[in-house]
Amino acid sequence: QCFQFFKNDLPEWAHRETWCYQERRIESQVYLFLFQFDSGFADLVKPELTALIKLDHKKRPLKMSVGSNHRGTVQFDELPSLKLNPFAIPLSPEEASQVAVRVYPHTRKASALLDSFISSHRVQVRAHSVTSLQEGIYSANISEKHFPFNGFWWSLAGLPMSSGPNSPLGFYDLYQKAHTGRNPNSVGWEEKNHTGGEAEWGGHCNGWAASSVLFPEPTKTLYDPTTGRVLTPYAQKGMLAEAAYCVQTAFYGKRYSGPGDDLLDVYPDVFHRVLSYYIGELGQGVAMDYVRTAEIDNHTITGYRFEIRANGLQSYHVNAVLTVAGYDIEQRDSIGRAVTYERKYSYTLKTDAKGEIISGQWDESSDNPDFLWVALSPAKNCGGMNPKIDYQTVSKIIQSLPEAKVTSSNPNIRVVASLYPQLQIPLATLIPMGDGIEITYTVNSVSTAGLQLIFSGNARYPIKDGIDESVFIPVTVGTHTVKLDRLLSISDAVVVNPGLQNTINLDMSVDRVRFFK
Repeated sequence: QCFQFFKNDLPEWAHRETWCYQERRIESQVYLFLFQFDSGFADLVKPELTALIKLDHKKRPLKMSVGSNHRGTVQFDELPSLKLNPFAIPLSPEEASQVAVRVYPHTRKASALLDSFISSHRVQVRAHSVTSLQEGIYSANISEKHFPFNGFWWSLAGLPMSSGPNSPLGFYDLYQKAHTGRNPNSVGWEEKNHTGGEAEWGGHCNGWAASSVLFPEPTKTLYDPTTGRVLTPYAQKGMLAEAAYCVQTAFYGKRYSGPGDDLLDVYPDVFHRVLSYYIGELGQGVAMDYVRTAEIDNHTITGYRFEIRANGLQSYHVNAVLTVAGYDIEQRDSIGRAVTYERKYSYTLKTDAKGEIISGQWDESSDNPDFLWVALSPAKNCGGMNPKIDYQTVSKIIQSLPEAKVTSSNPNIRVVASLYPQLQIPLATLIPMGDGIEITYTVNSVSTAGLQLIFSGNARYPIKDGIDESVFIPVTVGTHTVKLDRLLSISDAVVVNPGLQNTINLDMSVDRVRFFK
């Protein structure tokens, strides 16, 4: 039986989802398979969007295991509590029929897909013990393979995601036009819809948080022979962040949208369970909006240290110190792990006689996150993301393009002008192999005291805080080589402009451009 759920309680990435339920017997035990089915997105059962529910003799849910795909091996991890259901939908078709719309045409195809899934994989269930709450100090950190890579948050203000041909979306459109004959105009959509309005905090922090754990980190500068342009790791991460603006998530808590909403949600009992399971048991990071206002700022929790002390009958006080990975505030072309910092929370948990958590309360002196979420899988467009770009195409671009090899060029650019000349040296076909740039140029004639070199992202959007980097160079007749020991590696051009004095009768050519370490 398949049902369509309308999930409208999620920020930005709210959308419709179709889920199917089917009973299957595995080694004499009856299970209910629960899996997402969307024929418009993928004709397959995705392990990370599949659950295996163990039923009792009355076919009531006993335990829930959630699927994952580790290097081709499908594995189901048993949840310590049904309250951690990551899909936020009912665990039986009977309950689903009360809140969702039955979708009959999909049933036969969904059943065939499940048959194929079961026959193609050995289903293994890994149990996780339900540990009762006890006094002590407990700590855990996520595994290295799940650690988020660094990346920019791609603010909506100024549109760095789409400004110019060497921006992530600028490159994407040029690539698609050159290779398919069609320009998807992702730049146009971005500039119309992802403007941020009056919200200065608006950006793609959710896209960074999701892409940095769902996809391998881009570490090489690539070259597209068709367009003659390079694609840096910085721009690749931008495309991935845009493509991951909408993802399938395990979502805990509700976004605070304004007066009338609960400021204390997400509650500490859910907070403690989620971190203990995903970080402590699975070694996976948990994203959170740490701002409990209408503003959203997503960072990723990568570790915790819980200091638990009894403070009454079936009552425990917890001091939690979290290791949190954040995005880059400024644009920079770098690779490696995201920078981490600490956040602290304190709360009280109540348990039953067995020591299992049943409720919790935040300390008055402690702030609390707005909501938690775990990126499970890339998803189709949900209405909030740019529909002109998708992660399948981005992945193809990154995997198919060769690594760039060119570190210098002979642009053979010449300018002859009598008043206010301007000469642009393109860097888009070079690899930023270090922090310096060397320019060899020849001046045939000139009557001025100096020229000014300006590092410019592009004509529409300067790269750093709206201010171009500039340095004066000597201009006398002859051939000169100038080395600049600091280069903004996300620059795509060096523009030569007049200095403080008017430039008259300049005849100048650029002979060679080279990066150096």
